[in-house]
Amino acid sequence: MNSKQVENIWNQGMDLKKSGEYDKAVEILTIAINGDEENNKDALLQHLYWTRAEAYTELGKFNLALSDLAKAYKLCPDDHLRDVMLISRADVFTRMCEYDLAIADFTEVINNCLFDYEKSNHKDNKFLIALYKDRADVFTKKGCIDLAEVDKLEVLKMKNCSIK
Repeated sequence: MNSKQVENIWNQGMDLKKSGEYDKAVEILTIAINGDEENNKDALLQHLYWTRAEAYTELGKFNLALSDLAKAYKLCPDDHLRDVMLISRADVFTRMCEYDLAIADFTEVINNCLFDYEKSNHKDNKFLIALYKDRADVFTKKGCIDLAEVDKLEVLKMKNCSIK
């Protein structure tokens, strides 16, 4: 299977996933993954694993999702995409009620993003605000209301910085 064929199958899998046909998406994406492994195109293979992980997550097949996310993470070409993989993994951990693991992933991504936030003179903070909100939600689910409030205060502080 050539890379164009694999990409076409990936697009079909994405469409199936978007329409909620997760089982069919997994089937199609597995065909694409098997075809792409022959071509060894890391960037495309990374997206295939990530997309299939999202479908597995929606099906409640969390261990399969985590396995695919680990494979996708190893193939990531840059730090930003690795952060996106960690966010996806944090979502899976949250759905599994593995709150400490989800918090650890969110914390790692927040720490990775703080450097860019400081470099931008506190101007580009929407992504970081979303991360703090998501981590606050996990803290709340875990019952750590005080830590959730700390993140919510950080969100307010960041919003005020972006207004000035």
